[in-house]
Amino acid sequence: MPKTIALLRNVPLFSLLEDETLTQVAEAAQPVVLERDQVLFFRGDASRGFYVVVQGRIKLYIDGPNGVEKVIETVGPGGTFGEAVMFLRQPYPVNTAALTPAEVLFIPRDVIERLLDANRDFCQRMLAGMAMRLRSLIHDIETYSVCSATQRVIGYLLQLLPEAGVATNDGPILLELPVQKYVLASRLNLKPETLSRVFSDLAAEGLLRTSGRKVWILDLEGLRAFAPQEAFLPPCR
Repeated sequence: MPKTIALLRNVPLFSLLEDETLTQVAEAAQPVVLERDQVLFFRGDASRGFYVVVQGRIKLYIDGPNGVEKVIETVGPGGTFGEAVMFLRQPYPVNTAALTPAEVLFIPRDVIERLLDANRDFCQRMLAGMAMRLRSLIHDIETYSVCSATQRVIGYLLQLLPEAGVATNDGPILLELPVQKYVLASRLNLKPETLSRVFSDLAAEGLLRTSGRKVWILDLEGLRAFAPQEAFLPPCR
């Protein structure tokens, strides 16, 4: 129980709750351990609550008519998913599976509904979280409609900088992609071969080099010159 409380305390949605209230949430939380590629739920399954990622990374995706999956979003530690559909009492609109070995906490809907009735701040945080998710989806639509493949990739890398960038002294900036390249391609609405071509073109320009999921930015200012407007940068998740 103390471990669960500590984990929930680090989730922005729950960080301001009083200890007694947070304990109630922790008591109701159900841990779920997932192996890599294990499905948590399928599109059409009934929604009875939402999830908090404790460790690992989760993908939300749909299956295309040609059997190629489209990644809608990936969620890492401290992130949440499934809130909006929980309130609608409708089936999940996406599939969800683990990209890596992962652990999540399932929070039942009735616990959240009691919190909403009793805690105005929690209600505002829940609304803010869902509003940010909606803004993220609008960003995606804008990005896919306006930005070229190269701009999408550069926008993603630039947003990743504060989170995963490791600068050496006057040397390259090392980034570790949080997901496999095929997942990143799907997330940016690109074919894997298109993503590979973009990385190759940027390497030929002397802007970066890659090896697996490692990306070394060799010319940050040069990369920024190709970047899209800030409004169309895809959110980094």
